Amino acid sequence: MRPLTRGTTAATALAVLAPAAVLLSGAPATAAATTVDLVPLASFDSTSGRGEGGAEIVAFDPASRRVFITNDPVLGPDRPSVDVLDLRNPSSPVPLPSVNLMSQGASAVQSVAVSHGVLAVAVTLTSPQAPGAVLLYDAATSRFLRRAAVGALPDAVTFTPDGMSVVVANEGEAACQGRTLVNPEGSVSIVDVATGSVRTANLLAYNGRKAELQQAGVRLVLPGGTVAQELEPEYSTVSADGLTAYVTLQEANAVATVDLVTATVTAIRGAGSVDFGVVPVDASDRDGPGGTALINRRTRDVVGLVAPDGIASLHSRSGPVLLLAGEGDARDTLAACGVPSDTARLSSARVVLDPTAYPDGATIKADGTAAGYGRLNVSVVDGDTDGDGDIDQLTVLGSRSLRIVRPDGSLVFDTEDQLEALIAGRFPGSFNISSGLNDTTTFDARSDDKGPEPESVVVGRVGGRDLAFVALERVGGVATFEVTRPESTTLVGYDNPAIDGSSVGTSDRAPEGLVFVQAADSPNKQPLLLVSNEGLGTTTVYEVRLSRAAEQARERRAAAGPRAAGLASTAPSRPVL
Repeated sequence: MRPLTRGTTAATALAVLAPAAVLLSGAPATAAATTVDLVPLASFDSTSGRGEGGAEIVAFDPASRRVFITNDPVLGPDRPSVDVLDLRNPSSPVPLPSVNLMSQGASAVQSVAVSHGVLAVAVTLTSPQAPGAVLLYDAATSRFLRRAAVGALPDAVTFTPDGMSVVVANEGEAACQGRTLVNPEGSVSIVDVATGSVRTANLLAYNGRKAELQQAGVRLVLPGGTVAQELEPEYSTVSADGLTAYVTLQEANAVATVDLVTATVTAIRGAGSVDFGVVPVDASDRDGPGGTALINRRTRDVVGLVAPDGIASLHSRSGPVLLLAGEGDARDTLAACGVPSDTARLSSARVVLDPTAYPDGATIKADGTAAGYGRLNVSVVDGDTDGDGDIDQLTVLGSRSLRIVRPDGSLVFDTEDQLEALIAGRFPGSFNISSGLNDTTTFDARSDDKGPEPESVVVGRVGGRDLAFVALERVGGVATFEVTRPESTTLVGYDNPAIDGSSVGTSDRAPEGLVFVQAADSPNKQPLLLVSNEGLGTTTVYEVRLSRAAEQARERRAAAGPRAAGLASTAPSRPVL
């Protein structure tokens, strides 16, 4: 992470009129031209409306044309399981018998992945704080093959390109059991698919190096415990050669590099930040007259930590890059164990601003005014740059953007405010809504938190173009960026059936899992995107289509030949080796 720098508080306002807004200032945000369309073909409901969590992660097996969807609804009587669909006709998926995970002792399911005819399922056994397991099945028949014992709370599974190994991010999330804090260590397991044997890349070598990690931009804020207990692996991607995994450590705002040959964590790097003193942001859900909601995008003296959830990798023309979905996430409140939340409203007494750094502290802590953003959820443990106990730089969790970096951590591109500007310009009535199962889809409701909340990202190649698909958990839908030249990333599409009136997918809420199916592997020989929506338990099949204008532009570029491209990159962040 670059050093925290104070941004300007100039009111470069971008306010847009919406149903609940009455104040206009500045120019309205404009949406980028759409050159990629996601056309919904069919949607499958895993839960019949029973509850959140019915469709969190999705996987696809090209050989059997089967789709696998985790199903663990909050209100479901038959949890957990993996739903199976026959996708030989993408416009009409056929449900097949589900995989019963309880027969293998599972109490919850976290993730699925498929490669070379093998289905891998990450499950919790006795509790999230106890060792979990990866269950392996024959993807064509759902026949159980073997199990592998892994770390606590295996949160994501990713195959190596050759299908011979599964990389498992073991989150090791802390919890209160009574009044006792139970905090297992995070780790990364490497499972041999053929035998079920496991090698573990642990984080023990980083214990006692907290200050060094923090200097490298890693967020470590728990008052007790070890570094290995605080680092919580979330999601992973594997390099094209299958030798290296990159694992997000979301709450720590970091990415770990794992040598898969030696099963060793070789580096941990800060994931960086966005300076909202330069980049406009809507920082409050009550910033209109009388505390009403308003699209009020302006610069604020706040830094947003990327805190990535999903991660993808791409070998571009200019070299390998990592794509980070800057969702942001605070640590769970463990008040019963004496560990309070690490975030609070800016207006809270817990947020003590340095009077020199913030002479306008009373103004910005106010609610219900265009200048105040006291509703904003900020960190209470970050930003004390001089160690005197108050906050010199306000910090929030989440960059509200897609961030692209080199494996060494150096910045290639950040989409900054493009996602918020997109919704403000194209669907202002749905700006920063919250679209989960129990949410009211209230206009502007997430501005005080993490905005559109980019959750996950996947990369696919269509018509000679590399595309990054980014799921927006709160407002919903999928934004598409062209990343053929990552240093010149361009927003090229946004599709959200729940708010654009499409006939298919209108029940989609809170997209989480993404799978790209290249045309060569697709049942209808067209590229597909599968999106699982945990809010209402639906999974939607999209066909990825380039507009004719986009195809013509690609043809013109090809005819013109290669062009030099400058790199918008910074010096690499200093890793802790």
